[in-house]
Amino acid sequence: MIKALFWGLLILSAILLIKILNILIFDFNRLTEYGMGYLSGLMILFLTSSSLSVVLGLKKFKKNKKAEH
Repeated sequence: MIKALFWGLLILSAILLIKILNILIFDFNRLTEYGMGYLSGLMILFLTSSSLSVVLGLKKFKKNKKAEH
């Protein structure tokens, strides 16, 4: 279960990062206030999903290291 959640969050983080970079590279000059709000919301979602993915990944890999010893 943790493995599936880890990979799902990792894929979600990658998709969000691509969307954020796409907006920053190609559409930053045209952003309105609402667009900046959308961009900041995407950044919050990215930070949340990536940090959860890191926490779950560390938990998963620590569990695997203990099983190896």
